Amino acid sequence: MVYHAPMVEKLLAQELAKPYPAVVRIVGVKIRDRGEVKKFDAGEASLVMGDRVLLEVAGELSYGVVYGAPQVMPFIPPMRVLQPITRKATTEDVATIDRYERLASEGMKACREQAAALGLRMKLVEVFCSFHRRQMTFVYTAEDRIDFRELVRLLAGALKCVKLGYATKPVGWAGSIHAVSYSVVPRSSLK
Repeated sequence: MVYHAPMVEKLLAQELAKPYPAVVRIVGVKIRDRGEVKKFDAGEASLVMGDRVLLEVAGELSYGVVYGAPQVMPFIPPMRVLQPITRKATTEDVATIDRYERLASEGMKACREQAAALGLRMKLVEVFCSFHRRQMTFVYTAEDRIDFRELVRLLAGALKCVKLGYATKPVGWAGSIHAVSYSVVPRSSLK
């Protein structure tokens, strides 16, 4: 996108017109209970360490685990506005999260076994499920490009799913970290 001076001025005016909050409640959350603790706006949610929360990550609804109680801090520009948590997980959300974690664990095990059987030189980093799109994402590292057609077909059979399509894209800084996503429909839902 090419930015022109009037467009930049208009966007800047819109941004400056928004009132900044006087204080923010910050909470540390590990996305999918992995990696580093990231700061989110806790809003008015009553949270304690270990609570599961729903949040938006890269345009997708995901979950995280709270690490530490929320802290109230003054908002002082140029502090950036933090992304808010969507909500505290309900009991239904927790059941869904547990089911997705089990499916991701099965997917990780099946993918490692099938990749080894096919002789694919890759290191599987993470497997996670999307909340709303019936999709699993396999994050891996590899030195070379990998042909996933056979692996995806075998995984769909191992996970008792029907493969609808897949896409691979580099997500790493050096092109060695990739994510393969494919949409799945459990065979039981086809009856």
